[in-house]
Amino acid sequence: NINIRGLMTVGPLYADLATQEGRDAVRGAFRHLVKLFNAVDVRHPDLKIKELSMGMSSDFDIAIEEGSTIIRIGTKLFGARQYNI
Repeated sequence: NINIRGLMTVGPLYADLATQEGRDAVRGAFRHLVKLFNAVDVRHPDLKIKELSMGMSSDFDIAIEEGSTIIRIGTKLFGARQYNI
């Protein structure tokens, strides 16, 4: 059995968050998921989805403003990952 708890997205990887254009692109992606979340809730109320997971360390502020219920802030908490290649 699979129980869908919510929807998740990551902002566009090309977005330069140092610019207003980049922040607007991320905000647009998050708003698109909110619309989809609401549409799924109306069309399939039996799913009872509650979570809207959007936002990571670099854009969590935008995600919170747009209604995220879960953010992923590992880099903010633990620093950048070190890859041993």
